[in-house]
Amino acid sequence: MTKLRPSAQTLLSAFATLSMLLVAAASPWPVAAGPTAIPQGPVPTGELKPVELSYIAIDATVIPTAGGATVRVVSRARLRNTDKRAAYQRAVSFPGPAVSGVRVGTQNGGLAPATNAGPWTLSLPADGDAVIEGTQEIATNGPLADLQFDWSTLKPWGATLAAGRLTLHFPDGVDSDQLLTVDPAPTARDTTQLTWSYEKFQPSGSIHLFFVAPSYWQPLHRARQAAAGEKAGAAEYLALAAALRPLIGAEDMPESVTHTLQAEALAALEHAVAAAPKDPRTHQGLAGFLQSQAKGDPALLARAVAEFKAAYDLGPTGAVPDPPLLAAIDDLIAACRRTNDTQGLLRALDVVQAVDPSNGPQRATAYADLAVSQLNAGQEADAEATIVAGFGQAALDPYALLRPHFRSVTGEVEMESGRRIMRFSLVPAPGVEKAAEADVALLAGALGRSGGEVISTSADGTLRIEVTIPFDDARQLAAAGQAVSGSLPSDADPAIVLIAAVAAPARVDLSASQGLRSDRLTYAESANLSPAQAALQARLDQIRYARAEAEASIDNPIEMARRRWALALLGRYEDGWRALAQGCRVTYRMLLPGNYVLPQWALAWGEAREIGWSTNIPHAQRLWPFAGAAIVVLLGVVLGAALARRRRA
Repeated sequence: MTKLRPSAQTLLSAFATLSMLLVAAASPWPVAAGPTAIPQGPVPTGELKPVELSYIAIDATVIPTAGGATVRVVSRARLRNTDKRAAYQRAVSFPGPAVSGVRVGTQNGGLAPATNAGPWTLSLPADGDAVIEGTQEIATNGPLADLQFDWSTLKPWGATLAAGRLTLHFPDGVDSDQLLTVDPAPTARDTTQLTWSYEKFQPSGSIHLFFVAPSYWQPLHRARQAAAGEKAGAAEYLALAAALRPLIGAEDMPESVTHTLQAEALAALEHAVAAAPKDPRTHQGLAGFLQSQAKGDPALLARAVAEFKAAYDLGPTGAVPDPPLLAAIDDLIAACRRTNDTQGLLRALDVVQAVDPSNGPQRATAYADLAVSQLNAGQEADAEATIVAGFGQAALDPYALLRPHFRSVTGEVEMESGRRIMRFSLVPAPGVEKAAEADVALLAGALGRSGGEVISTSADGTLRIEVTIPFDDARQLAAAGQAVSGSLPSDADPAIVLIAAVAAPARVDLSASQGLRSDRLTYAESANLSPAQAALQARLDQIRYARAEAEASIDNPIEMARRRWALALLGRYEDGWRALAQGCRVTYRMLLPGNYVLPQWALAWGEAREIGWSTNIPHAQRLWPFAGAAIVVLLGVVLGAALARRRRA
């Protein structure tokens, strides 16, 4: 239950009263266990023959009342004596509700009030008739009237009746939408009445009528007309919603009709808010309706809370929160916890904090719980968004420098005569892609200013940078690297420091000496990646200091909640830095023209190593002049020997 602040006065009592009325109006109306029977009118109390029923007419008039409707039933029966010689007397009564206004007489002679209390004896002369009429009333409660007329109750008049009629009158008119069930269909109808009329029929079956009571339908009809007018405003829309609400909450209302009425009421209340957004009553009306229809739905409860909050904001500054607002928040919090809707829970607690600051510890605890669970699941970006929402950006800013911008970094260095080529691949950490891109742009600018040719690309979530640094001698290359390191800020990301360290070797020597038959190539470099480890260690030291501060005990529930997510956040950051270092590799190798198998060296994060390699590269073409001279000499010797043999011959 949301904690309530003590209040000396209720500044928004009108809103509270309205909200409670809305909820009460939405409660289901009690209805009877079954349809209310329409009285069948007079029936004989004894033997009927040779007298017969000529007709029976039942006129039921629906009269609106404050809580439902009264149905006034006037029934008339005409009896005929089929004996042409003898007169008869027959007794009749009116079963069911008390009867009044009983009159007796004949078809042609008229009717006169009966003096006795019944049963009533009707005198029928030979071949004559008698008529009796009486009035009975039934009542229905609530918005819906459920009536039934049972034809079988007329069986005492005979197995087959000459004529029978039932008419249901609506003095103020009846709309088709007002009639929910009419079974069977009437034999005749117009705008004010429904009639079922039969001749020579067997009294069986029943008529079922289920309709909206006129005392509820007529106000709804008038409210709809007013809301549809060109000058309709918030008052008309609120009145329409108020007329709809009892029907929406009516028990046994067909579900499809209920949904239609709910949609109409919601639209009317939304129109009221749009027509008068600065009127608290419009927001209060919409909120009360949403709350009454929510039935534990977090989405509807969230809307209800938002509208209650809007009404609260439009009230006097410093007003005490309404009970309906706090009750809606309690319902929303319970629904969110039941459905594990953490974000919805936090939004509800935000509203609580805004209207009742004494609930700050509860809100801070909930935000901290979510942030810690997100961090434990590796969702750092979502966790930081939660922290900002619950504690503000200022609470997160002190930890910005401690967060890794990169998840991994790898590189390769290629040395060849006259230039050094470096290629690096950096994968940004989730949620800090923009910061990682800014770091790479800073590095690219420094490399470019040092005389390097820089190409930066981004694809598939990886940032790539290729740098070509031309040089004439080793000193020029070392100077270019030192310029890069010197231009970076002191708090540069360790991954950027690593690349700068690769670009600035402490010593590099690439020389070649020419021999008669081969060249001597020597490559030596003092590779030192320890600056990256120093930058990383500085981050880890800062995390250690921050962790010590967060682990200190304190008697402040909100600060305790902040420190709890801070510890989880620092742990994630530390894991990120260590993963970055463990996954780093920088490969060095030489490039020579021709098909040569050359060694390569792989250095880990923070490693320092002396790289050295030399080889002889043969050049057979340099011996070709000596071989040509030898061939000439050999040919001379052979030719001289041949001439000598010829002379001797």
